[in-house]
Amino acid sequence: MEIEESSETLAQPRADPKGSAGSQESRRSRKIAHKSPIVEAKLMETPSFDFRSNPPTWYESIVNDRLGFVGPSGFGSASTASAVAQKFSSVAKGKTILITGCTMGGLGFETARILAGLGAKVVLNTRNKEKGEKAMDAIKAEFKSADVSLVVFDLGKLSTIQNKALGLFEEAVGKGAPLHILLNNAGIMACPFTLTEQKIETQFGVNHIGHFALFKELIPALKKGAADGYCRVVNLSSMGHRILANLDKKTIFDPEHFNDEKKYHVWDAYGRSKFANVVFASEIEKRYGDQGIHAYSLHPGAILTNLGRHIIPQWIENSWLMRKFFGLVWNMKNIPQGSATSVYAALAPDIQNGGYFDNCNLGKAHLWCFDEDLGKTLWEVSEKLTG
Repeated sequence: MEIEESSETLAQPRADPKGSAGSQESRRSRKIAHKSPIVEAKLMETPSFDFRSNPPTWYESIVNDRLGFVGPSGFGSASTASAVAQKFSSVAKGKTILITGCTMGGLGFETARILAGLGAKVVLNTRNKEKGEKAMDAIKAEFKSADVSLVVFDLGKLSTIQNKALGLFEEAVGKGAPLHILLNNAGIMACPFTLTEQKIETQFGVNHIGHFALFKELIPALKKGAADGYCRVVNLSSMGHRILANLDKKTIFDPEHFNDEKKYHVWDAYGRSKFANVVFASEIEKRYGDQGIHAYSLHPGAILTNLGRHIIPQWIENSWLMRKFFGLVWNMKNIPQGSATSVYAALAPDIQNGGYFDNCNLGKAHLWCFDEDLGKTLWEVSEKLTG
């Protein structure tokens, strides 16, 4: 399940003279916050959203989902991965695609089966070999001619990625093969404080650092995809990248801050990792776009998947109750709908390089996502943590 909100950090309203424009703006900010179905709270279990936005207002995505939004692309909140893929089927055919997090029942699996059905050569990734083989067998059973293979590595263990992932990829598809699309789909959400093998806070370590290490490892194959005329890196982020109300630019990517258990907040950590996904895509575009490697990030929607297993487990076990509860706030997407924007970002021609997408259209990310200093800081920290 995913969650979203707005753009630029919410400062505490200043005490302005009564009747001044500043006072009116302060009252308006408080009014917006109080009307929110997800209000800022001090409880560790509750996300603290950043309510200021680069217009429109923070709740636009939720409203769009409920109203059945359709954007300039011709697709919208109810579009399915299959519908999007059919429009761009000629693009998918013959492409080599690696997708992380492809266990059955999730977005990665749905994305993989749709693309494999169109004639793409799809490399699944899971950290569990048995689960990966089940996913691969299911796709092959559905599409007899599907070209699907499996690579096993754990995004929380860099020892399974560095100096190995490229070799695993080439074992699956052939020595020197190009990689046309790297779809960084895998992720975790709102888990208790733990550290990865490299002593990195787990949400940041898995959601960003693992994918950063994978990207760096696969650059030779990505450059060959670019030489073929098509290379994209797609990062699944979330509207939750705006959970930044308790964070600031000085500490958001500071390991001493996010690796400190005493400062840990499950939603701050999730927001930081999803924010990093968007910043990472923007930074890839800046550094590699002129080499033909283009990058994109996206919000898949609010979807009931195993991603939300750490959030009130009894709700996750009772999907009817979960759907009823969240239905009061926004419409929950199903898996085919939740995979649509991934397929769109992977295949749609002439979309904005480095952009953030929502409901199969260009979305509105937090303004900090395109801050040059933050982009450089994230890259430098990521290099250090993976070095």
